[in-house]
Amino acid sequence: MERKHPLVNLNTDLNVRKPEIHQGDSVSAIASTSSTTNIDTNTSHVRVDGGAGSKSIPSTQTATNLVKQICHPAPPARCPLQQTNVDSFLRKKIGSRLLDYSAFSASHTSSNLATEIRRIIEEWHLDKKVIMVISDNASNIKKAVKDELKLKHLGCYAHTINLIGQDALKKVSGVLEKIKSVVGFFRRSSSGMAKLLEQQKQFTQQLKLIQDVQTRWNSTYCMLERFVQLEVPIRTTIAVLDKDLPLISVVEWGFLKQL
Repeated sequence: MERKHPLVNLNTDLNVRKPEIHQGDSVSAIASTSSTTNIDTNTSHVRVDGGAGSKSIPSTQTATNLVKQICHPAPPARCPLQQTNVDSFLRKKIGSRLLDYSAFSASHTSSNLATEIRRIIEEWHLDKKVIMVISDNASNIKKAVKDELKLKHLGCYAHTINLIGQDALKKVSGVLEKIKSVVGFFRRSSSGMAKLLEQQKQFTQQLKLIQDVQTRWNSTYCMLERFVQLEVPIRTTIAVLDKDLPLISVVEWGFLKQL
C-alpha cells in the first residue's frame, strides 16, 4: 500500500511513477512546472528535477516540528491546535485544545447561549466544521445547539451517568442521610475524629471519613466506600461517645456492603 508523507503533495498530472515513501526515509525534491523524477533505489532518495529552487522534505519527526514554523500566529492558539492535529494524525491519538474561556454574565437563555457559541465559531472560522456539540443535559443548552444553531448535540456521558446514579440514590435516601450526619459530625469534631483514629490503631493505616460534595459526582460513592471500610471503628467510637448520633442498623450495614 502506497504511503504519502504528510507534507508531500505531488501533482497527479506528472507522467512519472510515484515512489513509495516510508516513515524515516530521506527525500529530496526540486519543485518545477515541468518535472522528471529520478529514483535512487540504493539510498531511498526521490529527486524531482526540472526547475529552480529546492527544498528538503523531512522525516516524520522533523515534519511534526516544522508545523510550528508554518502555522499562522493568529488566533493565539492556532499553532498549538495545528500541532495537536498533526500529533493526533501521526500517533493515532485524540487531541484537544481549549479555544475560549470567558465570563458569561448574561441570562442563560438558549438564545444567549447560542449567540455566545456562534461568536466562538465565527472567531475561529469553524463554520461548517463543527461535527457535534457535547454538553450537559440542560434544556437551555440543548435548545441552543439543536434549535438555534442547527447543530448535532450529544449529552455528556459522565453527566448522564451521574444523573442515573443520583436518581438511584433517592431509593436509599434514609440511610444516606444517616451516614451524612455521622460523617459530618466526625468532620466537624476534632475530639470525635481523634477517638475514631484511636480506634484504628490496630490497623496498618488510619483513615478519615469522606464527606460527599454535590458537585463532585463520585464523592457519594467514595463516602459510602470509606464508611463501610471503617465500619468497626465507627460503631465502636459511636458506642463510647455521649452524642446523639443516628445509629446504623445491622440490616442497613448489610445493605451498604452490597451497594
